[in-house]
This record gives sequence, structure tokens and C-alpha cells, in this order.
Amino acid sequence: GVSCGPDCSERYSSGTTVTLTATPAADSTFAGWKVGSCRGKGSCTVTLMADTSVTASFKRNRQGH
Repeated sequence: GVSCGPDCSERYSSGTTVTLTATPAADSTFAGWKVGSCRGKGSCTVTLMADTSVTASFKRNRQGH
């Protein structure tokens, strides 16, 4: 398990398959993944063969007044 703040990195052996799951804070919603092999809002599974970047995008929920 990897728990990231604004950003993080981890080292894995080549060929390792990693499944990422985005968990938004209470005042946010998950907007989707930004990586070639991951789409939508479900889990993201990546097989690491080289340096790989994955971005999880979140949107802050608006507070109604």
C-alpha cells in the first residue's frame, strides 16, 4: 500500500504490476486518471517496465451558501 500526499514515488522491480485506487478527501471527488493505460474513475492497473508517471485528478466539492 502506498499512501500519497500531493505527490510521491515508489521503487518497484521491472515487470511488477501495481493497482492504484484513488481515495478522495471528504471535501473532494475523484475526477479520473491521467496516464495512457488508465481511463475513467475505477482502479488503475499498471505493469511497470520503465519509469512511469500516473496522475490522479481530484475536484474540490463546492460548498453551497
